[in-house]
Amino acid sequence: MKSQTSASSSRPTRPDGITIIAGLAVIGGATFTLNGLFLSLFHIRFPYTGLFLISDYIGDGIFYLVLGIFLLLIGWGLWEGKRWAWIILPLLLLIRFNDSKF
Repeated sequence: MKSQTSASSSRPTRPDGITIIAGLAVIGGATFTLNGLFLSLFHIRFPYTGLFLISDYIGDGIFYLVLGIFLLLIGWGLWEGKRWAWIILPLLLLIRFNDSKF
């Protein structure tokens, strides 16, 4: 199977699905990062995250902040075609799928 290349460079083109997933990871990472900052600094919880834990605002804020930064790194890795991002994301999705309550 031949690798697709763009006309301007010899670098393989990114599949459209990976572009969409990388964009969603960056949007999710930015959302969680902002939520973590607002939660830690101003004790404001955004209701759209869906994660309502009864615990310290600062602890939750740090958790969201770390998760957001991690998602931003995953999105960047997918966008750049890094092999580690292609491996970590499916593993995280499998963990999340097994953890979900139907």
